[in-house]
Amino acid sequence: MKKAMSDQFNWIFVIIAGAVILLFFFSMVQKQQSLSIAKTDASIVRQIETLISVAGSEKNTITTKDLPNIDLTFQCKKRGTTCDCVYKSGTMDRPYDDRIIYAPKKITGTQLHLWSMAWEQPFRIANFLYATNDLHQYILVTNNQPIAQDIKKILPERLPVKIVDTPNNVMNEINPSATSINVLCISSGPNSCTPPNQFSSINNQKNWIIRNSETEISYNGNTDKFVYVGIPQLLGALFSADKEMFECNTRKSFERLASIAEIQDKRITSLNTALTPAQGQTNARSSCLNFYSNSPPLGIGGSPNVFNSIKTASEILLKDISASQSTNINTIKNSKDTIKNINDKMVLNACPSIY
Repeated sequence: MKKAMSDQFNWIFVIIAGAVILLFFFSMVQKQQSLSIAKTDASIVRQIETLISVAGSEKNTITTKDLPNIDLTFQCKKRGTTCDCVYKSGTMDRPYDDRIIYAPKKITGTQLHLWSMAWEQPFRIANFLYATNDLHQYILVTNNQPIAQDIKKILPERLPVKIVDTPNNVMNEINPSATSINVLCISSGPNSCTPPNQFSSINNQKNWIIRNSETEISYNGNTDKFVYVGIPQLLGALFSADKEMFECNTRKSFERLASIAEIQDKRITSLNTALTPAQGQTNARSSCLNFYSNSPPLGIGGSPNVFNSIKTASEILLKDISASQSTNINTIKNSKDTIKNINDKMVLNACPSIY
């Protein structure tokens, strides 16, 4: 009887000890797997960080990289008038920081396209970065509008962008296996950008974006309308995962514009001071002084000069880019030619130029 109980106890001990040992090794394997996955995620994020840094520093370039199987997520979340934007692989993430990146929600596979384009007003404000691969599809509906020709000239051929004349032709180009489908329709009048009925039945993640005017877009029939300046921001809408990503990146670009406009404003004041002769002296460069000391557009006295106006308009826009801010958009948009014309005259007169 005692021997039987002893044997039974031994078996129970062996079972418990065996279970503890198995649990220990299972835990070790799980930890090793987790560490391996974390290392892989960190390696991918470091590679992407390097690629994004290099691509973002170059002006108007397209880079295609073949990579180990990637699973990248891009996300922007609004927090009042600010945004948190990150890209991540698995558990590892990186903030956008001062970068402006338009991308789908997720990029998978072994390929990555990174296209950089300078946003200029007319001096360079920032390089926009558009990230995607061939698993995502983009369609531009031109409606034979003149701006479409400008867009066609700058779109890299290797990007997965199809161009059609009318909304009715969109369904002929749809790739049903695409991870996401974004359509940008350039309006030529009322109802000229109505999506075909079949578009709503597509199960893929999709956006139908309408360019309502030279400064305004809307997403998916939503009553909310956003302002933009120039083709780079317009293409940002086409390449964004959703309107929140577009809004966050566009606000950030106006924040950059406000900062640079402030720097330019101070530079003009400094140039005016440097070129103003001391009392009783003459200035051999009086023709240059006229560019800085006169009232608008560049003058430091009287009414606000053009850069001060751009800064004020941008600071409003980085908080609110709704269609109600069209006046501020026009202030920025209309200043571009003014600044360029003055800059050209400065160059001709061998004066310190604006850019």
